Amino acid sequence: MSISDKIAKLTGDEPWSGYDEQSAEAIATALDDTDALTAQEVKDYERDHKRRAGVIETAEKRIDRR
Repeated sequence: MSISDKIAKLTGDEPWSGYDEQSAEAIATALDDTDALTAQEVKDYERDHKRRAGVIETAEKRIDRR
């Protein structure tokens, strides 16, 4: 992966507006009302940015409920 690819990955768009300002608990609650595609976006974004295990686990559970 090139440096420009890494930069693009790290500066990707938030899954929804205001996401970065939300707590892990608020995101987990919001995931209950999202579709599997949005949950996947949250999971990918978290892995690339904040790496909050609880958010990633909640997103994975939501993805599995397809």
